[in-house]
Amino acid sequence: MEKLFFDNDIILAISIKRDESLENDINEAIKLINLVESGEYKGYTSTVIFTNTYYIQRKLKDHNTAMKNPAAEH
Repeated sequence: MEKLFFDNDIILAISIKRDESLENDINEAIKLINLVESGEYKGYTSTVIFTNTYYIQRKLKDHNTAMKNPAAEH
């Protein structure tokens, strides 16, 4: 089975959606997550990704937004 590593750029592209110019990046990130969800690939990330994503979202938005599951919206 192929492996995919999700870094901050992929996670943030989906969770923040702050710039319409990133629409292509967001769509590509969603496609990658869908490949993992379908079982075609196995997804990996680092534990520090979660703290980095929370920190950036909290700075840009607020705590409640940072705690939401971005994958649940797609």
